[in-house]
This record gives sequence, C-alpha cells and structure tokens, in this order.
Amino acid sequence: MNKQKTIGNLQRWLWIDYVYLYLQYSLLSQHVVSCSVRHI
Repeated sequence: MNKQKTIGNLQRWLWIDYVYLYLQYSLLSQHVVSCSVRHI
C-alpha cells in the first residue's frame, strides 16, 4: 500500500517536471522566434 503511494507521488512529480520543461521550451521558442522576426 505504501509503495503504491510512493510510485503515485513519483509519477505526479515527473508529470510536473514534464509540464515545467514544456512551458520553458515553448517560452524559449517564442523568444527565439520574436528575436529572429525582429532581425529580418
């Protein structure tokens, strides 16, 4: 029972990490796109 709970917590943290990385990546790509558009 306790092990199952720990695995659930791990999965939740991995999901949070994934969403955080995805948000960072999308913000970075938006920044790069806006910079390259400005240069053209």
